[in-house]
Amino acid sequence: MTPAGDEQRWRLFFALAVSEQEQQQLWRQLGPLRARFPAARWLAAETYHLTLLFMGDTPKDRVAALGHKLAAFATDPMVRPCVLRLASGGGRRGVAWLEPTAAGARCAAIAAERLAAVVGPRTGSAPVPLRAHVTIARRAPEKLLQALRADAPEPAVNWLADRVVLYRSHLDASGPRYEELLSAGLADRFTDRRDGAERSTAASETAC
Repeated sequence: MTPAGDEQRWRLFFALAVSEQEQQQLWRQLGPLRARFPAARWLAAETYHLTLLFMGDTPKDRVAALGHKLAAFATDPMVRPCVLRLASGGGRRGVAWLEPTAAGARCAAIAAERLAAVVGPRTGSAPVPLRAHVTIARRAPEKLLQALRADAPEPAVNWLADRVVLYRSHLDASGPRYEELLSAGLADRFTDRRDGAERSTAASETAC
C-alpha cells in the first residue's frame, strides 16, 4: 500500500465503468443481502466498476503517458463496446463479487489483454490482468460468498460497457474511494478529469 503521505506514487487501475443507473439498481438488489450480512463491509454504489488492469503504485508523472496509451487503446479495432450481464456471484478471501456471463467475461478478457499490450510493463513488473468481476463487499463472511454462489441477485444487472477509466484508489479507514483521472469511450472520445477540469478530444487525436 502506498503511504498516505507519498504523493509521488499513486495506486492506479483501469476499469470498465458501470453506469450510474446500473450502480443504483445493483445497490437496491443487494439490499436483502446487506440486511442478512450486516458485518460485511459493503461498498458504496458509486464504487462499482469492472477492473481490467491493476497498475499498483505508479509514479504520478506517468499519468499523462498512460492517458496517451488509453486513447490509443480506445481506437483498437479489436476492442468494442459490449453488454455485460452480472449473472453469477462468489468471492474469496473475504472479498465478495458478481461476475458477468461467459460471453461478457470473454469480452472483458479481450479488452484486458489488449490494454495490457498497449500500456506495457509497470515499474518493476508487468501489469496484472484480473478475472472479470464487480466487487460488492469486503470482510465478507463465507456464508455470504456461499449465498452469492447459490443465488445471484435477480434480475441480473446489465449495461453497455463502452467507457474505460483510469482510476486512482484512495484507501482509508472509511473504505476505498476511487478518483476518476482519465477516461476513453471505446472508439469514441478521450476525457481528462485531472485537476478538476474536464478536457475532451477525439481519441484518435491524442493517440501516439
